[in-house]
Amino acid sequence: RGVCAFRRGQYADAVHSFDVAIALLPESGECYFNRGLAYSAWGKAERAFLDWNRALTLGIDPSAIHYQIANAYFQLRNFDSARRSLERSLQADHANLDALKLRKRLEAVD
Repeated sequence: RGVCAFRRGQYADAVHSFDVAIALLPESGECYFNRGLAYSAWGKAERAFLDWNRALTLGIDPSAIHYQIANAYFQLRNFDSARRSLERSLQADHANLDALKLRKRLEAVD
């Protein structure tokens, strides 16, 4: 349900669905990762960062998580933090295409 709500742009509903899922599966890194995506899209970056950091501790792909963190910082125009997170993403997976595209966008703001 959370993924479907997210795809429809219903971010509050997505967060609620992931809250329920996390209550049932508190060690699901995927649920934390996805709730972080919903929080970020909803404009609640600080909550997203908390969820993504929890997802990291639960074994979710660090490249994907650091890319999402970098992208959120980019949207907030915090380019230094975006660069730091982006480098962590690329250290974990130097071929992460989304991260490589974001690197180009960051270079354009220099």
